[in-house]
Amino acid sequence: MGSLTSQLLPREVKDLRAFEKAGGARLPFAGEVAARWHQVRRETAGLLDQLAPMHPTWTADQLAFAAAVDRLGQLVGGTWAVYRRLLRDDPAELAAGLCLADRLTWVKKRVDEQSGMGVSEDDTAWVEPALGAGDHEFARRTAASHPVRRRSEFNELVRLATRAVYARDPAALAEVGRRLRALKADKHLRPLRDGLLGLCEHDGQAVVNRVEFLLAEATKWRKRAGGRVIAVEAHNYYRLAEWLSPDLAPGYDSPPPLPWDAAFHDRTGAHPDPLAGTDLRPASEELHAAAIDLTMPAWFRPITEPELALDECEVVLTEMGPKRAEVAGKVKIYTTARPQPVPDLAAGVPLRLIVVPRASAQMVRIDLGRVGAVAEVRLLRRVDFGSE
Repeated sequence: MGSLTSQLLPREVKDLRAFEKAGGARLPFAGEVAARWHQVRRETAGLLDQLAPMHPTWTADQLAFAAAVDRLGQLVGGTWAVYRRLLRDDPAELAAGLCLADRLTWVKKRVDEQSGMGVSEDDTAWVEPALGAGDHEFARRTAASHPVRRRSEFNELVRLATRAVYARDPAALAEVGRRLRALKADKHLRPLRDGLLGLCEHDGQAVVNRVEFLLAEATKWRKRAGGRVIAVEAHNYYRLAEWLSPDLAPGYDSPPPLPWDAAFHDRTGAHPDPLAGTDLRPASEELHAAAIDLTMPAWFRPITEPELALDECEVVLTEMGPKRAEVAGKVKIYTTARPQPVPDLAAGVPLRLIVVPRASAQMVRIDLGRVGAVAEVRLLRRVDFGSE
């Protein structure tokens, strides 16, 4: 075990030994990811029938890629990365693991978009953890995502603050800061609000307070089952502040102990590409392209601007199929639940059945497919994206 393990709590040592016994740190990084990719391909082979209605034009191999990406992202999350960092005594393991986990979650979102269900937020939430792991390319990519306004005012201000910080936009920072200061946040949200205000108002003491709060919270949670050994969130916020202005980031003459990881901090400051040299092509060309190059598979349909879950859409029946009575029963349930007029199926196809938000429309389409009917989802009105 590595040099940080002397600071572990007894329960953490036990969990780490169990991970080591299971062989989780035996292989080098790319080799371990490849091994887990083959594992999840086997584990998810039985899930393709569940995915097929969401992606009716995809082949079995394409569906298998989607299922495996989702599962792999769950396996190589933060705890996996932390344990490998500790056992191999290498902060690069933590940076690469956190980076890969976030990228896989991002790829999973791209997969989900292909279903037509729509999204409810843009990619801004990945900017801070990307900077925390030293993944500057992923931070750039996610910061440039098409803006999607959040429904909650507080969540919207978090999104706007993050984008303003990344852009280093003084006017946007001032406006978000003004709105945050005027907002009456719930008690559990105030530490986050105060941390964002520290960035918007260029308040170095508020930034220090936020980092110390996150370290204190991590210390508290380490004593409970499931708490993370390393305060990744503190590192993320530190790098976000540093990105905005180096003089905002607190300096440490003597770095604090766990849950702060001083070696990880030094590593991410010196290496802006945690996955440099990582080759996943021996496992899967598509996996490497998506997770390393951030290039989606060729079979993905192009999406030029976000399809939002709340976009107003109509469901149009194009083929009745052999089970007319069952289709009629389902249509009656859909329209009664909204409520909307029940369409006359005797009028033939194409026939508008119902007008609902995009996500609901796709569920209706899939449900009709289960009884042999075919329907299309057609956009009527886009939601207001807002402006920045």
